[in-house]
Amino acid sequence: AANMFSPSVPVSGLLGSYYPTLDWTGTPAFTQVDPQIDFYYQVGPLPQPFSVHWTGSLFAPVDGAYAFALKSNPGSWLRIDGQSVVDNSVGQNATTKGDMNLSLGWHTIDVQFQDQGGHTQIYLSWMPPGTTQPEWIPSKYLSPPMGQLPPSP
Repeated sequence: AANMFSPSVPVSGLLGSYYPTLDWTGTPAFTQVDPQIDFYYQVGPLPQPFSVHWTGSLFAPVDGAYAFALKSNPGSWLRIDGQSVVDNSVGQNATTKGDMNLSLGWHTIDVQFQDQGGHTQIYLSWMPPGTTQPEWIPSKYLSPPMGQLPPSP
């Protein structure tokens, strides 16, 4: 059995609630844990228009200034600890950036996305302190909502 099954399955990523409406209202069509927010849909998860709201926690591995970016077609928004960090409502295939100082540890995160038609895509990236290139946020630094978070990923 030890060779066939992992004794524990790590839970990482954000909880995505997928709505058949453009404004995150009503009952989600489905929910799932998405390891990262880096999607270019050839076939969308729902008929257009639809919206997605991802929630959970983000782990900051060090204290300091973090740069975040959202690229989407068209609208997406990022909040960390309840503060707006990125408002990407400017238009098609736009990338919008924002900065935030984070302390070492877990922070609440939520990302909202509206798909109004066209080339459906959304990408969330970051540049932690001391780095010079943006990267998708590694799944191990994302956690869906849960009762108690581990001390570190």
